[in-house]
Amino acid sequence: MIKKQSKTKRFFKRIEGFFASFKQRYIINYLLTKAGGKELIARYARRTNDDCRPLGAGTHPVILITGENYKEYVTLPSEIVEKQQKGIIDLTHFSDILRAVLLHRHGGIWMDSTVLLPAKNIDEFIHASDTFWSCHHLPIYHNVSRGGWTSFFWACGKNNLLPSFIVDLHISYWKRFDKLIDYLLLDYTFAIARKYIPAIHRMIEEVPITVIQLHKTTPEGKKTFYGHIMESYFPKEQAV
Repeated sequence: MIKKQSKTKRFFKRIEGFFASFKQRYIINYLLTKAGGKELIARYARRTNDDCRPLGAGTHPVILITGENYKEYVTLPSEIVEKQQKGIIDLTHFSDILRAVLLHRHGGIWMDSTVLLPAKNIDEFIHASDTFWSCHHLPIYHNVSRGGWTSFFWACGKNNLLPSFIVDLHISYWKRFDKLIDYLLLDYTFAIARKYIPAIHRMIEEVPITVIQLHKTTPEGKKTFYGHIMESYFPKEQAV
């Protein structure tokens, strides 16, 4: 079994949580009052997701989106494109905007290339009839998502309110500012949408909690990816 944390570690965890919460409240308030968040919430608060289409079957073509062809699939405001070209918006945060625009206008699944799916087929947990999915999990860290989603792996049907709001808040932010308030701006826009827009809040909360159990071996006794990683890089650690 994993050893219980000492009193000192628990104390510093509480301190860490306090400062993380303070920072998150400050950033959210800044986005609401300085970046146009309140005005956008007023526009979205009474909207429904009735126009959102289901994700559909998984037989659609896979299209590689690049810096050369993305304009064939989405249109972004000239101010956003110009700021990206000038380096004011880096490629990472430009891709945050791009992924949300693509999901809103076309629907689909965004999954970072760092995500590994070793055991399950994706249609076992993201269903064709779904209009939204993300990894709704029990919170472990003091992040702003509070377990509601993972911005590196989420799916939306076409015309979903969530990516629409995220795009609008990003555009509103970057039209006003030339510096990034926080690296996780995407997660903060998620958090604002979840808290203040009823239709989005219901949609996120309706996704079942994902409980991830990690095993060193399969039922047949074969070593899993997790088992290999733990054995190779953390030989002294003991899994639950």
